[in-house]
Amino acid sequence: MRIRDLRDWRSCLESIRQRLDYSNFKAAAGETEEEDMDRALALSGEIDEEIAEGMLHTVISLPLQEASLQLEQFAAELKALQPDPTAETASGFMAEAYKKFCNEVASVQRGLPAVAETFKAYAEGRYDLNEEPLEVLDEAQRKLSTEPQESVRLVGEAACLILRGVADEGELWAYQEMRQPNELLSAWIDAVANVVDAIVETLEEFPLGEVELARDQRRAPDDEERIEYKRGKLVRLGIVEPEVQELLLALLSAKAQRLSGAERKAIVAAGPKVVGGLIAIAADLDSQMQSSISGGEAAIRAVGLLGDMRAEEAVPTLLDILKNTDWLDIIHDRTLQVLHDQMPDLAFDMALDIFDHTTDVELKTSMCGILANGGRDKPGVFERLIEYLHEEESERDLIAGYLADLGDPRALPDLHEAFGRANDWMNIAEIEDAIVRLGGELSAAEKRKSQRLRAQIPSLSAPDRPPQPTAEARPAPVRVTKIGRNEPCPCGSGKKYKKCCGR
Repeated sequence: MRIRDLRDWRSCLESIRQRLDYSNFKAAAGETEEEDMDRALALSGEIDEEIAEGMLHTVISLPLQEASLQLEQFAAELKALQPDPTAETASGFMAEAYKKFCNEVASVQRGLPAVAETFKAYAEGRYDLNEEPLEVLDEAQRKLSTEPQESVRLVGEAACLILRGVADEGELWAYQEMRQPNELLSAWIDAVANVVDAIVETLEEFPLGEVELARDQRRAPDDEERIEYKRGKLVRLGIVEPEVQELLLALLSAKAQRLSGAERKAIVAAGPKVVGGLIAIAADLDSQMQSSISGGEAAIRAVGLLGDMRAEEAVPTLLDILKNTDWLDIIHDRTLQVLHDQMPDLAFDMALDIFDHTTDVELKTSMCGILANGGRDKPGVFERLIEYLHEEESERDLIAGYLADLGDPRALPDLHEAFGRANDWMNIAEIEDAIVRLGGELSAAEKRKSQRLRAQIPSLSAPDRPPQPTAEARPAPVRVTKIGRNEPCPCGSGKKYKKCCGR
């Protein structure tokens, strides 16, 4: 289902009423008791889908306050639905199947407050993506007897964490198995879990973050309600000073590909006043997600601005981003670029500590670039990079480049040795480039090896091969499947993916 096909909640409500009509239930009867029982369960799942669809449409199409009221109305209408009275006197396995179906519907009805609260929490941006769903549910259980409304809200927040991709939908079911919650809390969690499951299974293109992005794109640029929603997001990140909010609202744009020159200049000119806010946005998981209101651009823009400002206090956060994101994530690459190119001296000490203690090969290799650019005159850097060049074969090409960045010609013998051990063009090309950058040159035998391996790559050996596009002009590949860091780039450049379109 696509967003444009979502139906109004009233249409969904009418569809649910039709499913509760006993004559409709009989019209689609199976031939056996087992078939009817299976169909009863399937129908209850379809009702979950109808509820999800109506609530998604509501939060997409209406202003926040109106959406909240209509979610409550939809829930109230659903709760008022009753089984078809004509089935009360019916008998046989079909009637039993219908009663089972109605029991399933009743369990969903009992949990409707939490289902509505899930979507209200989303619509009003009240969930905290730094929480763990199971911990949120534990807190809901503790508050059930003293603050029931807060308990309902917390159940909704736990569901929002899952619908934002922070956790797996199985965690709601797991909670029921791990704990023995109060009967009412259990009903809320069951209902929410059913609706969450329906969204994940049938509306998986639009978890809440995707809907949030689509909703934002449908608003006019000067829509006051949209601006207030974003301002509320900044407040939740601790950015409360009005002047700073006005500057940083631009980072949350879902439409502009980049900040305007004037916006960037104004933020940078604000200096230390905005650094804390930029760090908060960069570190915010929601702002990093491609399904966020800014499509992930908010955090990426914040990282770039912190680099432009050379904000030393941002270094721990930037290194944490490298630790906690995948190398394919755009924010990972942008953060690495900022630390390598703009802040290597500021990040040097922390990068050295990570290099010496981490067992994560990709993270360790990333630290090499910071050490090379930030420690050209510092003892121990050259020796570490040389040792790592010999130790980690899979990263040899990248380490060679970092040794060239370090600019110490003492690396030439080791680079020639690495060249001799390399057996594919991508490694050879990077090591050869490092040798040349350090003022060395290939021997006749090395040149023959380079030419032989180059000839094995059709896109490199064809005489009429058009010039390869620059990094700026090269279109991003369609990432249908994850390409290995050390595999050939699909653009045909002859480089490893991590050194080409994977950057």
